This record gives sequence, C-alpha cells and structure tokens, in this order.
Amino acid sequence: MTKYFGIGLPRTGTSSLHHAFLALGLRSIHHHADARTRRQVELADYRLDIMETTDLLCDHATPIIFPQLLTAFPEARFIYTLRDEDS
Repeated sequence: MTKYFGIGLPRTGTSSLHHAFLALGLRSIHHHADARTRRQVELADYRLDIMETTDLLCDHATPIIFPQLLTAFPEARFIYTLRDEDS
C-alpha cells in the first residue's frame, strides 16, 4: 500500500490532513513523538518502523527530514500543505 508523508510545517493544515485520512479509513499519525521513531531519526535510520503500521505520518520532524524520507521511501507520496501568511 502507498505510504504518505505530510511535509507541511505545523499550523498549515496538518491536523486537517490527518483527520481527512482517518475519515477515509486510512491509518494516520499526527505528532509522532514516540521514542522509537525519535531514536531512529537521531541515528539517521529513516526507514521508520512506524510506517509498517500507518499510511500517513505528518507534522513535527517530517518537513525537516523530507529529503531523507524521499530517499528511504521513493514510492511514497508527499503532501505539502501551505498557509497564507496573513491568516
């Protein structure tokens, strides 16, 4: 199954993206601050184990490690959310 990463910065609609995936019956994790994922990122192991049990991962580290995720998951889709500066 295709994996997705939300790579927009916080406050750009990542929560709405997360809820849209849930409404579609897909597995989504928003604010992925679990110890194992954090440790994998610290060790530069970007083939994240958490992706075995989820379809979408968004917010926090995903925008920062986007290039590494692209290399680790070349088949994945990346969703970039934006927010108008004035809103």
